[in-house]
Amino acid sequence: MNQGRKVDEFQFHPTERTWLLASAWTICDDFIDEPCLNYKELFVTKNLGHDWNLFAQYVIDFSWAYMDFSFFRIPKDRVIISHDIETKGHQKVGKWKKHRQVSYSDDFFNKTTVPLVQGGNKFLLTANYLMVVKIASEDRQHVTLLVGNPRERNYVMRPIEVPNKKINEHGYTVADSSEHSVFLLVDHKGSNTPFGHLYVSDSTGVRYSLALKYNAKNTEGQCDFERVQGIDGVYLANVFDESVAKKYRTSQKDNTEFPVQSSGSKKTTEDAYQHAQPGMTGQNSNKLGKGTANSIHFEDYRKTKISFNKGNTWNLLTPPKTGADSKRVICKADDGCSLHLHSVSNSRFGPFYTTETSLGLILGTGNIGSYLSNRPDEVNTYLTRDAGLTWFEIAKGSHIYEVGDHGGLIVMASNQNATKSILYSWNEGMTWNRLTISNTYIQVTNIITEPSNIGEKFIIYGREAFGTKGVVVALDFSSLHQRTCEKPQSPDTPDSDYETWSPNGKISAECLLGRRITYVRRKRESQCFNQEQFDQWRFVQMCECTEDDWECDYGYERQGNGPCLPIDQKTKDAAMIPPEECEAYYFMTQGYRKVAGNQCRGGLSHDPIKLPCPGIRLFDSSNTSTWLLLALVVMICLWLNKATNIEHIKKYFSSLRLWIESKFKNPKKQGYNNQIPDTLRDDDEVFSSNELYDEETEEIAEVDQSKNEPINLIDENGNRRMNQSKAFTAANKHVPLLSKPDDRGRLDQIRGSQ
Repeated sequence: MNQGRKVDEFQFHPTERTWLLASAWTICDDFIDEPCLNYKELFVTKNLGHDWNLFAQYVIDFSWAYMDFSFFRIPKDRVIISHDIETKGHQKVGKWKKHRQVSYSDDFFNKTTVPLVQGGNKFLLTANYLMVVKIASEDRQHVTLLVGNPRERNYVMRPIEVPNKKINEHGYTVADSSEHSVFLLVDHKGSNTPFGHLYVSDSTGVRYSLALKYNAKNTEGQCDFERVQGIDGVYLANVFDESVAKKYRTSQKDNTEFPVQSSGSKKTTEDAYQHAQPGMTGQNSNKLGKGTANSIHFEDYRKTKISFNKGNTWNLLTPPKTGADSKRVICKADDGCSLHLHSVSNSRFGPFYTTETSLGLILGTGNIGSYLSNRPDEVNTYLTRDAGLTWFEIAKGSHIYEVGDHGGLIVMASNQNATKSILYSWNEGMTWNRLTISNTYIQVTNIITEPSNIGEKFIIYGREAFGTKGVVVALDFSSLHQRTCEKPQSPDTPDSDYETWSPNGKISAECLLGRRITYVRRKRESQCFNQEQFDQWRFVQMCECTEDDWECDYGYERQGNGPCLPIDQKTKDAAMIPPEECEAYYFMTQGYRKVAGNQCRGGLSHDPIKLPCPGIRLFDSSNTSTWLLLALVVMICLWLNKATNIEHIKKYFSSLRLWIESKFKNPKKQGYNNQIPDTLRDDDEVFSSNELYDEETEEIAEVDQSKNEPINLIDENGNRRMNQSKAFTAANKHVPLLSKPDDRGRLDQIRGSQ
């Protein structure tokens, strides 16, 4: 590394500031008396690059495995790599290969190498999931995806379950994994195909259901899919018209490797093409692929859709009522007209863009009509400040943009024409000010600011319009407006610069993912600075469950925004069959599961139906301890009370058996398909020890927690009260999670492409 090598990729350690991994391709100067070979080597330094140690060759992917919240299990020195097993000749890239492996080591592969997945070609490590792509067929370039828990010391990898197992899988894009589940784009036809199907997982990241068909993507797998930052459950996506997409046929054999991707947000107009080296890439890597000739026709049939319930249902965007010129916009939904926005699959225009600190604010470029247009003269710039419900046209033409001051300051410039100036707004696009930044025309490539988007300093970079030199311009808006926004503690009052706002969905007004969250943010018309330390206060209230809060279970899918139906008769029949190992009860799905991370309570329920197991097994070996204890209790009762009433004994026997069995149930053998349903949460209870048999009323009575005694089921008038407890109807178990998502809810350790 200190001998003229060019660093290909690098990654800092999550907690050790001086530790660094870096890869570099060999150069011919490395081979003095041997033939020149080209392959990737991996180095480590623990003193910020003063000394480098080579520890792996023929590497494809690499990552530190340690996380700051896994220090009890994962050693700090652990490194995960994917690499070629055959270490001879030039390292070949461009295809999935069977002679590859994902391995890890706790001593930089000095003495120990632990093979994790034989045939593993790529991997992605996030805060909650470890994903590995394994070769299934080298000839056909088919692959499978395995998922494990990155916080376990000894990883256990499980293959994902996708509803239609007959469809081939050529590659995957991890579109999002920040909200207790994974959005996964599966490439079923090859990397040259301009679309894939988007699936959403349960909390384990293993079982997937179809969320969106024909999601647009580029040849590198980066898909038109964006999570609205800071607002849970809201997503934007571009899809191809289904009637047109069904006619698509691949016209040439696909020999291009389709990497595992992590799809993210990047606002750039620079058209760069990735070097054909395999690697973990993301849409933040500024490497946007060019469409093939086979996909040009289909680019004219894309639409933009939005989901307010985490991909459960999708709707077209509502167009603005007026244009930037204040003229009325005529666009009827009945005629198939709506607003459409560009994303990363077409790098000529700015994609939809959101930030964590500008709540509800989304910027994008696009057009109003039946489909998304690629003509520059038809593309304009749009904004929403309520997370996608209401849109405004804020400027004619396509622009590149950036947001600062917690969303209070927007800076943008034309990205289709050379310019000498930029535009900025203090009122979220209601009015614009023009600022000259150059004496000569420049082509603006991008506008950036610090990562948190809370400051007033920006950097604009591009190139000369009639030359080859690059141009960088620094802007500082902090001196333009001296006044600081006032009184966030009393929003919605005339003398306050702040207001309250609650994001809402299409069905459940003011509720998203089972919660009504009220935020405090700056009023649109208040032209003042937010303080950098301004914290957007929020107040949370739980909502009743509605259709918005339920998504299709594994093996089920919606037709449009209709009910969840089984994908085939086999799935429908399988749901009716009890598990082979069944004790007492099992769960039969109704075709739904609660959206992962949803916190709604009561209301509409699609919970799995609890059914008793067929047959009665009196002497099952797993119940031996239960029966022995039961017999002992009965004998003691008979001895103490000298009871002779057989019917009375039977009542005691039946009640005690139910209670004792609840204490000895084997959780691994209960539930739907031997799994506890995702919809049963930590506070759901069954077989509670607080439910005792009441001898006088011959009922199951609830125990008064404060007095620790049974509640009397007969009221003062001698009438029997309704028992409030639904005894023995829900499961007091925890949902089996691979991991518990952290508060940040972001992908960790997403590396640039090789």
